[in-house]
Amino acid sequence: MVESIRGFYETSKTAVSLNCDGLTAAEISLLIDVAIQLFNGSAKKSRYALDRCTFFADSGYDILVKLVSQHPDFANPCIEGCDENPFDQHYWLSADLVNEGESRKVIFDPIFGYVGRADKTRNPYYDNKRVVTPNVPAWEGGVRINTMSI
Repeated sequence: MVESIRGFYETSKTAVSLNCDGLTAAEISLLIDVAIQLFNGSAKKSRYALDRCTFFADSGYDILVKLVSQHPDFANPCIEGCDENPFDQHYWLSADLVNEGESRKVIFDPIFGYVGRADKTRNPYYDNKRVVTPNVPAWEGGVRINTMSI
């Protein structure tokens, strides 16, 4: 089986790769389809969605919720982030991929160019995360915008 599919989606800043480790052929096809719809929908909704993680997390969340509701193999869409340090923060979207009663978290991250199982990534940002409350200001647990680098 192929280990990864590099560059299945291109943004202005990066090529997004799918980590196929631990996925069946049907799951690979489904993840590619959902990721492309998610990234295209986010880009249409917000001009900078695929360039900045804060814009992607906020604009893509509602799209992911809709996509998850259309696919019985997905559940629990959410925004996750590593944002304890206000000068070094990152956000992405995730959902549970359900197969035969087993649930595994998958990540959709066009900024770092990763789609795949959360437990198969080697990026420390994905390990040091919190679940972010969608559609609320930062002081209520929402996405924190680092205005120093915008």
